[in-house]
Amino acid sequence: MVILDVLRLLAALSVVAYHYFFYASTEETIGGIGEIAGYWLNYPGLVSYTWWGWVGVYVFFVISGFVIAMSASDKSASEFAIGRFSRIYPALIVFSALALIVILTESSVPASKSIASWFRSIILFPRGPWIDGAIWTLTVEALFYAVIAVAIFFNVYRRIGGIVRFYTVLSTMFWIAVLYQQYGPGAPDGGILQAVAESYKAKFFLLTTGSFFAVGMIFHEIYVLGNRFERSIFLYLAVLDSVAALHTFSLSSAGVTQFGQNAILPISVWLAAVAVIGCAIPMERLRTPSLFYRKIARQLGLMTYPLYLVHQISGAFIIGILFQIGLGRFFSPSVGIGIVVLISWLFARHIEPGMRRRIDHACRTAIDQFTLRYAFQRTRNED
Repeated sequence: MVILDVLRLLAALSVVAYHYFFYASTEETIGGIGEIAGYWLNYPGLVSYTWWGWVGVYVFFVISGFVIAMSASDKSASEFAIGRFSRIYPALIVFSALALIVILTESSVPASKSIASWFRSIILFPRGPWIDGAIWTLTVEALFYAVIAVAIFFNVYRRIGGIVRFYTVLSTMFWIAVLYQQYGPGAPDGGILQAVAESYKAKFFLLTTGSFFAVGMIFHEIYVLGNRFERSIFLYLAVLDSVAALHTFSLSSAGVTQFGQNAILPISVWLAAVAVIGCAIPMERLRTPSLFYRKIARQLGLMTYPLYLVHQISGAFIIGILFQIGLGRFFSPSVGIGIVVLISWLFARHIEPGMRRRIDHACRTAIDQFTLRYAFQRTRNED
């Protein structure tokens, strides 16, 4: 769908703006944007316009649910896994290496810790710190991919709709319990369920992030099979679960806790994106956009992932250089955004395709060799 690729780019740009114009001045860890670019990267006048940009990540998750449901429907488990691996790793390898070089040369983080963070990033270890903080979302994506691959392997993917519905019911029950503990009669200040809901572990294990993927997967089901009352009910439930998750994330975000921003804004932005997807589904089913627009949108979508990985550490380094040569506090990040967008387009257009083909070929060759060895050994044992 054309609209998904366009939304993906807009979501990425919202994350970039959030990191440059808000997060850089609030993060407290070394080795981040603030230290790499310089602590001059502080824009109090832009807080209300940028603090909510993190919600772009949760737009990504919805789009990922749609795309994965579309790509997994006619593949074996190995084909699906290879496809996801070759999609994730080219940009991850290149931009994690660049981030490591930047941090080793520009940061006060000890070299041993930097290398350890880089290694955790490359293997998508579920526990940080990573060489780039944005990689936490890839660990969540990777677990989602693993769940889908297992479903395909055990031949239960044809029942994935039922699995998604079952998860959605469990998620709804969880969020009802969280909200009751938070707002019910005699509710304490916080509580164990709220602490769980705010934790990274809950995000990683899809407890608080799975509903976003579920929204995308149900959207895909509607796109392929058409809408009906039962699908609409579960779509609304998954959307409500996601709204409850965003409400919890917003309340604990720096924009709300430190700057008194309205926690409803990220929810409104996310709902607007979901509404756009919902409107685009019947429109694109009735009339497929022309090949020209599909090609442009596809290129925009492909450059989104490298943009997400290059902008935070390497992009901060670029912004710091631009500031040092005299571009000023506002032109430096503005020009920097243009540069990282250009880098992302060049990578997606000219570098990533070749890397993906090589990784795909290497994985398929390794699987074929393993299959032949297994078959040969099994034949010998039977003889």
